[in-house]
Amino acid sequence: MSRHLAKALVLVVGVGLAAACSSGSNTNSGQRFSGVTVRVVTFTGPQIAEPLQRRAPDFEKATGAKVQIITVPFSDLYQKLLTDFATKTNSYDATVFDPQWMGDYVPPGYLEDLTDRVKNDSTLQWDDIAPFFRDFSATFKGRVYTIPLDGDFQMVYYRKDLLQKDGLKAPETWQDYIDIARHFQGKDLNGDGKADYGSCLAMKRAAQSYWAWLSVAGGFLQSQGTKQGAFFDTKNMQPLTNNPAAAAALDVYKQLSKIGPPTQLNDDVGNSRGLFITGRCALSLDWGDIGTLAIDPTQSKVQDKVGAVILPGSKQVLDRSSMQLVDCNPTLCPNAVNGVNHAPFAAFVGRGRHHRQDGFQPVQDVAVLQPRPVDQGRDEHAGSQRLPGRHQVQPAESQHGPRPSHHAKRLLRADSA
Repeated sequence: MSRHLAKALVLVVGVGLAAACSSGSNTNSGQRFSGVTVRVVTFTGPQIAEPLQRRAPDFEKATGAKVQIITVPFSDLYQKLLTDFATKTNSYDATVFDPQWMGDYVPPGYLEDLTDRVKNDSTLQWDDIAPFFRDFSATFKGRVYTIPLDGDFQMVYYRKDLLQKDGLKAPETWQDYIDIARHFQGKDLNGDGKADYGSCLAMKRAAQSYWAWLSVAGGFLQSQGTKQGAFFDTKNMQPLTNNPAAAAALDVYKQLSKIGPPTQLNDDVGNSRGLFITGRCALSLDWGDIGTLAIDPTQSKVQDKVGAVILPGSKQVLDRSSMQLVDCNPTLCPNAVNGVNHAPFAAFVGRGRHHRQDGFQPVQDVAVLQPRPVDQGRDEHAGSQRLPGRHQVQPAESQHGPRPSHHAKRLLRADSA
């Protein structure tokens, strides 16, 4: 992790807890916030909440401010925040959330504009955050409203030892993925004498499963680059869901629901990741989490056995003029590789911290405070390396408010669909 990304994490979690502060001088000077309590809300689970809870005491020691971490199910987070902001209940001071929600939170004035704070904070090293996350996922109409905690693109992970042994290549298309998954389904993949799974996906309803279908659909729907749009027709903003290309993506998802563990329709990301790193899956689709978990010697049984590739694509795409699924050609798929159209998808786009716009000033100041020194290594306990992007934090428009953020291992950016 670069020094700046680590600092961004602390700042983001600074809304409540980010980095451990061990310097005596910093600890003493930071006591000016003694007596202030910051209420930070994020979603239930270890990815974000656990590091915040674990480091809150360090933050208090460095600044004097207490941090209260509040967790709610991911499926409830968006609405709980919106309701709290709109009613000015002021239950939260800051939150870690998904940056696409800014479209609903910023126009009514619920979040504080952080542009000047970021500009004037030289320790943040804002320019060290990857441009996509700094200029896109952290901003709304050119103004900064979030501090990225990490960045996320989904990708496919595969057991390179298994594929090499059987003479198979990493999947280039979703049909390749299905074929490989079927090849390994029911075989013993980790030597424990039990049948394992060709693919492990998080398909739990009302969780994060919809990102998987969107990642599949992108390669069918967008073929002219990001300017074309993937899920809406940019000419009229009609959703691109009722057409043969979207149906083909749904069919891929349906087939994959039947190739995997019997619990797959109820599995969330924690389940699919656990299965993969214990050697029970040949393939999986995820953000950067699996990449880091797979090299963790305390829990991984697939160290040095995992490969990752850009999201598989399709040799057929949606022709926007006829709205039919047609074969790729140089005109329709100018960025195709070996005849395959890829659309790497910035699912989530990372998480960031945010705080309320109408918050109590000392609380707002704490919410964007960056205690130092910053822990520049990976969060060993959480099992993932935090980079700016998927989750973001920001002051909110009532009296208090930050927001959640997540992580990604490597950023795969392609300007083709």
